[in-house]
Amino acid sequence: MFHVTTVLYEYTEILLGQRRNYSINFFHSGSSEEDEENAVKFIRTAVRAFLRCYSLEAAYATVTPALIKRMKLETAMNHIHVPQFVLPGKRTEYRIARVFQPGFNKEHWIAAQLCEGIIQKKVTKFPKFYMSDFEGYERAKQCLNYFVRHDMNMALIRICDLYKFSATPQFNTFLRDRLLQNVRIRFFDSPVEFLHESLSEDCQNDAYYHMYETIYFVNNRYVTRHFPEYDLSLISDGQKEGAISEEEEMVQEAFQNMDEMLLEGRLDEADERMLEEEED
Repeated sequence: MFHVTTVLYEYTEILLGQRRNYSINFFHSGSSEEDEENAVKFIRTAVRAFLRCYSLEAAYATVTPALIKRMKLETAMNHIHVPQFVLPGKRTEYRIARVFQPGFNKEHWIAAQLCEGIIQKKVTKFPKFYMSDFEGYERAKQCLNYFVRHDMNMALIRICDLYKFSATPQFNTFLRDRLLQNVRIRFFDSPVEFLHESLSEDCQNDAYYHMYETIYFVNNRYVTRHFPEYDLSLISDGQKEGAISEEEEMVQEAFQNMDEMLLEGRLDEADERMLEEEED
């Protein structure tokens, strides 16, 4: 059981050299999760009480490994588990964030640190197994979302322009520069799908997704690569009309999906105007 008054009283006696150990062992409950929560509460209480650090920024500026040792907080700090994908030089920073960042989310924190390292050219590849299995799928979306928000002004850019960009070769270059191209190929059928899945729900637009994914597939000859019978270079003139109509049907299907969304009220007037501009 964690009692703030008891902790502060005994911690003060330990700092003054009047006590060697706590009368109650806060960090051996039998549950590593509970021990970690107790450690977080203990460190937060001690640092706020003695150093007046009430924010993450203040803690980053004040709490150092040397200070942790001087304040006899190493035992508590060691009970805060550091995940395997935290970069070696970021272990203390992770623990400080774990203690002081409101609503701390370890996956978001690790993704942000890796992405910043990639942007600054300090990280040249993602850690081994970081992008594996279903967790890798979710992490890939988090990382792309971070890069998009970092590199593009989400307050000014139109969503339709963002989707349009995802269907271009320049977006593939963007993914390569951000070390996400192989991940995209592993988890997603197209760059457009990758972008769509990485966006928050309030930014996602199904109409733009279907339209620009179709445009991407047509422009990249997806049909002829996956369905050789429609490759115009391999069939006779008499068969070309049918092959062309298949690609046209894909485009028509995308626009039909948009028409249905318009009828259902899933596109607002601003979206309609942007679609009209695209068609012009």
